[in-house]
This record gives sequence, structure tokens and C-alpha cells, in this order.
Amino acid sequence: MRDCRKRLADQGSKGRGGDGKQRGGSASAMPSKLAFALGGESRLKDWHIDSGSEWHITYDASELKNVRAVKTEELFNIIGYDGSRHQPTHVGLCTLKSNVIEGLEIDLLNVYVVPKATVKLISAGILDDRGAKVVLGDGKALVQHQGRTILQGEKVGNLYAIRYNAAGRSVSDSRSCAATGSVDSAAALWHRRLGHLGFGSLERMCRENMVTGMELDRGSLAAASSRICEPCIYAKQSRGPFPATGHKAVKPLGLVHMDVCGPMPETSLGGSRYVTTVLDDCTGLSAVAFTETKDAIGKKVRAIFEALENIAGRRVKEVRTDRGREFVNQTMGDYFSNKGIIHGTTVGYTPEQNGAAERLNRTLLEKTRAMLVESELPQQLWAEALATANYLRNISPVAGAKVTPHEAFMGTKPDISHLRVFGCAAYAHVPKEKRNKLEPVSRKGIFVGYEHGGHYRILFDDGSITKHSAVRFDETAIGNSRMDSDDDEEEADDGA
Repeated sequence: MRDCRKRLADQGSKGRGGDGKQRGGSASAMPSKLAFALGGESRLKDWHIDSGSEWHITYDASELKNVRAVKTEELFNIIGYDGSRHQPTHVGLCTLKSNVIEGLEIDLLNVYVVPKATVKLISAGILDDRGAKVVLGDGKALVQHQGRTILQGEKVGNLYAIRYNAAGRSVSDSRSCAATGSVDSAAALWHRRLGHLGFGSLERMCRENMVTGMELDRGSLAAASSRICEPCIYAKQSRGPFPATGHKAVKPLGLVHMDVCGPMPETSLGGSRYVTTVLDDCTGLSAVAFTETKDAIGKKVRAIFEALENIAGRRVKEVRTDRGREFVNQTMGDYFSNKGIIHGTTVGYTPEQNGAAERLNRTLLEKTRAMLVESELPQQLWAEALATANYLRNISPVAGAKVTPHEAFMGTKPDISHLRVFGCAAYAHVPKEKRNKLEPVSRKGIFVGYEHGGHYRILFDDGSITKHSAVRFDETAIGNSRMDSDDDEEEADDGA
């Protein structure tokens, strides 16, 4: 997987009529995208909302963060009013300050740098595709999200200029959350480290001292929570709660919920298409296992049960699943019978009766989507992201519990000082046995998860994932960058 950061289905191109394919070649052979407002003699400093542009575009790369060069196979032409063709050189994330709500910041993903452009464009189409509503009328363009206006543009010709007040409040600086010294940026960083955990839960972690190793001023959370997190918008959905699932177990492993998700749209790097989720009803601790087929699920379930029983010093007493054949079969029936486990199933075609499992699946998938969106990693990394999401969920607050699932099951308060942003740049130490005296002592990769014993899972450009303990991270780097040469470390399976 040489280009391990290129998303398989690019968010921007799929959103506005693109086919999602990346192509190289001559300028005439490249796919063309419309940005009608390009052209002109002088540059306009304001950002403009444009209903004709298929991309967010700027001429000023200094306003972006997480910037990377556009690869040859990603190049395309952008057509201006005069028919001229322009090619982007870089792409990154731009943070705009709202000119409507004080303190609110809006992140625009996939903003392309076109050096010959004379105007900075916000694509109304992309905003619409990504959950915002653009209302045009009375000489204004209102960008609305979740019922509130977050940006306002004034009509200038065929565009709508984003204007700011006399104090000069304009585009925010390009410093990332991790690089700033402000307390609200610290809160945003922990939000990302914890798999885009809701700010309400983040505030609760601080207020109730649910973890150790997190240095965060509680007063910063209000400012951070007012900022729109674009990956969260793309990844999370608003829907009603799942119904309660009956009595609550009073002891660990007294009741275990299980479910299966799949087949997933992409096969993971480890060859998996399915994920089995296991939830302890009493403590809220969850576990996941990845398989290529449903036939292999039984073996994974037995391994999870054995591991949980060894930790808890107790036996699983009751299991609740749907009526899927991966759970209702002779092999699983014999296993449950031999272990003295009561197996309860839902009524046919009513998966909502297994509400605890469905709720867990939704939480894990939302975290997974958010991390993949922010990291721009390909969908083959879904298993790594989901395993990380499960790890983070266990050390985060859950509804109705005074402690984290980790503490409830393990008996110890989790230390989260080791957490880093999924998908950030990672520099893994190369042992001297694997290099000569002149070769680099570190190899650059991408952080994609955690291993037992304080190890990190690092993805390299040859597609291998290996575990390392001596790693330095750059949490401001979320984008494609040059990778080092291959090494001979053993390729890892999907995380669990």
C-alpha cells in the first residue's frame, strides 16, 4: 500500500459528481472540475461562497494546516471563467472563524491550493453534501448547521463574500490544536486523542477525575466545545436512543451481549470483513474480534470469553444475541451447554431487542468514521480504527456509570497519558541490529493503534503494521508525507 494515506473514496470528489478516481497524465487528459470564479487580475483577500465551485480553493497555503503536496495521480484541472486551466499544488485543512457566532470556528477539509487563483472559494455544494445548509436570498448567503447560522456571506457579483467586523476578525491562524498554547486547543487535542469523544463526556472525565494522565483546564472546554469539528459532523448521526434491554447484571460477566457487523465495504489489511462485538452488561467493558468469514466467529468468541474470565476470575453466566446463524448453530450451542452458559436470543426480525449491542456498534462505528475522516487513511484501515475506537471507549465515560468500563472491570483507574491522535505521523526507533552506522535511527510511519504492554501500532508505506515502544509523534501532521524505505519487520494482523 505505497500511498497509505490516500483515501480510497475521496470525500470531496464523491460529494460533487466526481467518480472518486485519482488519475495522472497530461493536463489535457486530466479530469476537470469547475470553479467558475477563478480568473481576474487582482486577488481578493476575503473568502467567498460559490455555488459553481466543486472544491474549496485558496491561493494562500499559509492559511492551511496539515498541508501535503498533491500527488501526480491525484492531479486534475480546475477551469476558470475564461476557460483557463489551473492545477492544485497542495491540499490541507483551513479553519475559519464564524462571522456570526463569537468564538466559533469551522474546519474546512480538503482545501486545494491553486497558486494562480485570484479568489478563495468555499464550495456551497460541498457544504451541502457534508450536512450544512446554504440559504441564498436578499443578497446574502447563510450557512446553517443544526438549525443555527454559522457563516454569512454578502453578495458581490456572483459570489458571496465572508466579511468580518471592524476589529479585523478574519481567517484563524494555521496553527493546529496540538501546536497552540491555548487551553481550548488542549481540549480539542484530547477530544481527538479520545476518538472524537463528545465534549460533555470530556468535561465529565475532568470533573469526576475518572482518569489520570490528562492535563486539561476545565475552563477550556466551553471554548473548545463551541468549535465545529468537521470529522464529527461527517461521522456522527442524530437518532433516537435504543430501548433498554431488561434487567441490569449486578456482577461482571453475569450477562454478555454480542453482535456481528459486516460484511464491511472493504477488506481490512488483515483480511477481515466482519467484526464481532462483545459487551459486558455490568461494567460496560467491550471487546472486538475480526474475522474473514462468519464461520470463524465462534473461535474468536471462545477466545474472548476465556480472556475475560481469566481477568475477572468469574465465568460468563448468560449471553444475549440475535438469531443469526453465527450464534445459533450446533457448535456454539454445544459450547454454551458445556460451559453452563444461558443463551438468550431476540425475537426474529427485531434487532432493537438487542439494544445494548446495537448501541455499542453505533458508538464504535461513529468513532471509526471520525478517525478515518480526520486521518484521511484508506478504508482498508477500518479494523485498525475500530480496534482503537474500542480501546478508547473502554477508558472513556459511558452513560449511567460512575467510572470507566476499564476501572469497573479491571479495578484500576486508567492512565491516558500515552494517548495520541489516530493517524498522526510517528517516528519509530530502528534498533541498531537493523541498521548500519550511517542509516537513520528512526523510520517514519503513521500511528494506527495500541498494543498491550505500552506498544504502538505503526503503519509503514509498504503496508506493514508493526508494534513499537520507542516512538515519537507529530500530532500536527495529518496528511500524506514522504515515507522511508521498507524494513523486514513482521507484518501484523488486525488490531483487537
